[in-house]
This record gives sequence, structure tokens and C-alpha cells, in this order.
Amino acid sequence: VEQGLLCLAKLLQLGFGEAGARVISRCLRNGIVALDTHSPGVIVHAFFGFCDIRNFTDLTEVLQADVVQVVNGVGKIVHDSVNKCHGAPNKNIGDAFLLVWKPKGELDIQEVADGALRSYIEAICEIARDKKIIAQTSKEAVQRRIPGYQLRLGFGLHYGWAIECAIGSQHKVDVSYLSPHVNIASRLEAASKQYGVSILLSGDVFELLS
Repeated sequence: VEQGLLCLAKLLQLGFGEAGARVISRCLRNGIVALDTHSPGVIVHAFFGFCDIRNFTDLTEVLQADVVQVVNGVGKIVHDSVNKCHGAPNKNIGDAFLLVWKPKGELDIQEVADGALRSYIEAICEIARDKKIIAQTSKEAVQRRIPGYQLRLGFGLHYGWAIECAIGSQHKVDVSYLSPHVNIASRLEAASKQYGVSILLSGDVFELLS
């Protein structure tokens, strides 16, 4: 039984992420047997990041079902770098990822800010030398569609408050963050394309870096 519960806990952590684990923990402590979408959320202050795979539509049309290998390869690298640098992946949204870094415990906010930026840089470097990703993006059909194509990511990063909560209904629940600050991170990622850069930070993040 104990082993089964441990396995279930790991699956819940995998499915709902760090934020979901906290919400489920609160429910269990309060004797609630289901995620209550009517309960108020919790306000948190954090760094919110969006990561997006460039030229994903073209890549999908060429690779078809094989594009999943690219997405999951990128996801593993991005998630690993974020986890290593004091953060946690929150949502996988097709070709994009919502990432969160929360100052907690003995971690100084400056350390977390540096960690968030460092995780982006590490992800870019790892993806550039990942053999499996290179093998997929170097295929003749991909290069014919996008000559000289190399997989690139766009990143946006912002600091602010958000409501950590269960979103949805009894049919489907996601544990995520509601805030204009999360939207700003998404818009920064989108704007990175216009500026021709891989990473775009808000002034709020820049002021917190060491």
C-alpha cells in the first residue's frame, strides 16, 4: 500500500507540477476529496517565463508525427534546466512552456533572478548540441522547407504577482497562475521575435539581477 501511495504521489507531481502538488496538499490537510474550483487561490510573487519553439508550424507540417520527438526533447532540456535553477515547469502548451521561479526558503530573490536567466542560457546551449534534435531538424525535407534551419527558442521573463489556483471544472482541472504579469511574460516572448533576440526580460527582472 505504501509503495502504491508513493507511486501515486509521484504521478500527481508529474501531472500537476509543483503548484498542483501544493494545492492537492492543502486539500488533503483540509479533508477535501476533490480539487475545489470555487475556493480562492493564493497570491504569490514569482518570476514567470514563457518559452516557444520558433517556426513550429513549418516543422510540424514537415515532420508530422515525428515532431513530438522534437517537442519532448526540447521540453526535457528546458524542464531540467529550470528545475536545476530554482524553478519549476508549470504548463506545456503545445510548442510553448510556462515556467515559474518562486523565491522561497533561504533563497535570495537575486539568486532566483539569476537562476531564471541562467536556466534560459543553459537550455539554449544544450538544445544547440542535442544530437537527437539536430537529427530531426537536419532532415532533407526540413532543410528544403526552411533552408539552413536550426531549432531556436524564444524566451520571455517577467517578475510580479499572480494567483496560484485550480482552474477549470469537475471535468478538467489545471493548477496554474492567473495574472496580468503572466501575460506580460507571454508578450515578452512574442516580442523577442520582433527584436530578433532569443531572450527578452522586463525591467522588473533586470533590476533584480546581480
